[in-house]
Amino acid sequence: MRNEAVYMDYETDDSKYYFYRYGFSYRPFSDTSETITFFASNKVINANLDARPPWYDARNMARLFNEVDFIGAEASFRF
Repeated sequence: MRNEAVYMDYETDDSKYYFYRYGFSYRPFSDTSETITFFASNKVINANLDARPPWYDARNMARLFNEVDFIGAEASFRF
């Protein structure tokens, strides 16, 4: 199981955010490190830090994460 539960209280925002990511990883072959993970989450990245001009004050920047419910799959493998 690969799980994450996070509470964030941004000082620049009056709202409180509850992020989650719950899922499980499956390894089809026991002698390798390759896995496939199925999960449900609501934590998505808002913007790339490189997309923000360097002269922006950090207090004026948008939050790094937003709440959007979704399900997903990811794989870890080498070739």
